[in-house]
Amino acid sequence: MGETHTCEKHSSMFAHIVQEARHASEKDWKAVIMHPENEPVLHVLGNVLGALGSRESLKIAREVLFEQGPDFIDDYLFGAAQAINYDEKWHKQMMYFMADTKSENTKLYWKIANTMATILRRRCERTKSKQESCRLGKEKIVTKFINDISNCEKDKCWLKALRVLRNLPINASYDLAQKLLCSDHSREVQVAALHVIKAADPTFYDMKLINTLIRLFRNTCPQPTSTGESQLAVDILMNCVPEHQHVATLLLRTETTHPEDHEKWKYFYKAVESSSLQDELKEEFWHRMRKFKVFRPNYAQRALTAHSFRDWREIAELGGYTLYTTSASESRSGAFARSDVDLRLKHRKEDHSLFGVSFDSQALESMLGEQSQQSSPAEPEANVRISVFDHALPVNTIFKGSTEMLGAAWNADGHTVKILEGNVMLRDTRTALPLLSGLTVEIASVGAISLKLLSASSLSLWNQMSTSDFKANISASMDTSATLLHHGNVVHTLSSSMSAVGTVGGDVKIAFSAIPIEMCMRMQRDEVHESFEAIEETPQKPRKKKTITRSRRYPGVTFRLNKDLTTQCNSLTDNTPP
Repeated sequence: MGETHTCEKHSSMFAHIVQEARHASEKDWKAVIMHPENEPVLHVLGNVLGALGSRESLKIAREVLFEQGPDFIDDYLFGAAQAINYDEKWHKQMMYFMADTKSENTKLYWKIANTMATILRRRCERTKSKQESCRLGKEKIVTKFINDISNCEKDKCWLKALRVLRNLPINASYDLAQKLLCSDHSREVQVAALHVIKAADPTFYDMKLINTLIRLFRNTCPQPTSTGESQLAVDILMNCVPEHQHVATLLLRTETTHPEDHEKWKYFYKAVESSSLQDELKEEFWHRMRKFKVFRPNYAQRALTAHSFRDWREIAELGGYTLYTTSASESRSGAFARSDVDLRLKHRKEDHSLFGVSFDSQALESMLGEQSQQSSPAEPEANVRISVFDHALPVNTIFKGSTEMLGAAWNADGHTVKILEGNVMLRDTRTALPLLSGLTVEIASVGAISLKLLSASSLSLWNQMSTSDFKANISASMDTSATLLHHGNVVHTLSSSMSAVGTVGGDVKIAFSAIPIEMCMRMQRDEVHESFEAIEETPQKPRKKKTITRSRRYPGVTFRLNKDLTTQCNSLTDNTPP
């Protein structure tokens, strides 16, 4: 079937392996890991050990699994970030593990810290008392963790620390990031600080932060503010209204008939539009603000020559749950510079990220001859960061420097590359309920998701065209069983199994035969196969067994994108020779 194949059995098998692994001894684990025939599934066993979230599983991973190869550390950390077990002793052991690697392997230290931040965030979110304890700084392990990774003097250290704290956006992280804004630190550090603040709860936002963000937007800080910083500041300020109504006044007072930065203002207008689609109160608020004579829309809003945008799209709504996407894009000098795509699920006040991809680049415009005159031109660089279920993975550098960029271009021959493969536990519960009749009901429920991210790129210098395809193969399953017992003997059983498998992906076409370059992006979902099976059985005489099965296929769809992307796709099609 190959490494790119995914079926409904992947997630179901992983869930049941985790369920059985809780009862396995260290001797059993060692025998399984050391068996030569199990080598192809060691990465899955790494996910299993991480998902268990216990001191014993960490000990087995360090002493046995990691000895088989350093790549399995990433598998363990991915599973640990999504562990559904809350063992505070395991948290301490993870801190010791992180401290042991600080002097000998700095890269591994920051990888563990990135996972540890998510683990501690889930610890803080577990109960109301834990939330209050973390907010007041009384959770000692959380305070120590933040102090350890933020003990920085250079910007390089600050950048790594802030990228980690994005997974732990509590009050202490927010205060730390706020102090770095509008300062003498590098652009990369301030962008990372803005990401931490954006991930934090909007209830933290105060007048001090708002004034700092307005200074960033108006480019009145000690260092020049980049377009990307201004756009991130706009994202945060959009979350401040309508609670802080003066924010809109401060922003709209900056409007001019002839703005210098078209990309910044185009993004601002699109941000107002998308926030109005998301929230009716914000729509009414901005409508009332524009009624004031001094804030009435001017011609500049329709005359901007820019490609940056922000968009919000609702995909589905069912039972109070809303599935939607947010996307943002930044352009510099006609070149694509930054993008953020996030698939989210909202229910009442809870809003969680299911899957997200962030792409950031530096100095790509220099390849188009649009770099401003400098004594030492910046080297091109591109980074990508993937997030899965509210856990942002470490930043992955695609290329750094002209040599690596050309190497990546020459290697773009269309072959498929597996970017990420992982398994996430959704549920693992087991309980027994005694009944007044003397019978006992045992209920067990287990569910998981398997994910594979695949990508392929091709580049034609002759046609001056590049194409990139990406897709996510997703397999989800949920198994539930109820057993009726009488003095340990099974009287009746009822079990059900639900599964779904599908692929979500897209493609990006870029034509760089002219400046500004033309780009077209499409998103689609392939056919989804859903299956359900329920079995009701009486093992005692007279034996009875009833099975119900159902299978359904949902046809694939191509998602409707915003007006700007549609215009870009039409332009690319018109200018592409047959």
